[in-house]
Parts: sequence; C-alpha cells; structure tokens
Amino acid sequence: MHATRSFRYGLVPCITCWLSLGVTNSLKTSQRASLKTCVSWTQLPPLLEHEDAQVRARAANLVGNLARHSADFYAAFSEHRLLPRLIDMCADPDASARKFACFAIGNAGAHG
Repeated sequence: MHATRSFRYGLVPCITCWLSLGVTNSLKTSQRASLKTCVSWTQLPPLLEHEDAQVRARAANLVGNLARHSADFYAAFSEHRLLPRLIDMCADPDASARKFACFAIGNAGAHG
C-alpha cells in the first residue's frame, strides 16, 4: 500500500516505504548518502501541502524518519524549506498530519 501511494505521487517507491517505516536506523552511512540522491526533494514540499491529509501525514512521517537517526539530510531540509512547512502543519485540521509534523520537527530539533 505504501509503495502504490508513494509511486502515484512521484516519490521513489521503495525508498519512501523504507523511510516511512523507520528503516533509516539500520542503514550504514554510505547507504544514507545514496538515499540523499534518491529522495525527490523537490516533490516533498508540495506533498506537505497536499489536499489529501494522508499524503500530508505520510510526507511529514518521511521527513521525521529521515531526521530521526542522522543529520545527513538537514541541508536538504533547509534548502527545500521543509521545516517552515512542518511548523504550519502543526495547525493542520487533520490529527494525523499534525502528529507527524510534530514528530518531524521534534526529530529535526533533537538530532540537528
């Protein structure tokens, strides 16, 4: 299910599934480095503002899992202005989107 939804919205399906499930903690530094080029950074900001609340929540969860175990992705977070979007999501009408936005912000703050 994750792969289908992710693929439909243009993200690399397997990478997105792994990251949204929190697999980043088992990846080696070299594997994380190759993920930086696989994640479609330009597509994440629109997904955080998507009309479908589940898409917003999953995109925020992806960012949270990227931030969870490594600071390797923080330059991309900054370049694509993901944190301001996540801060705005804290007022999202959907509880799941709010929860994962807070998860992402917390991980970025704790590990960055």
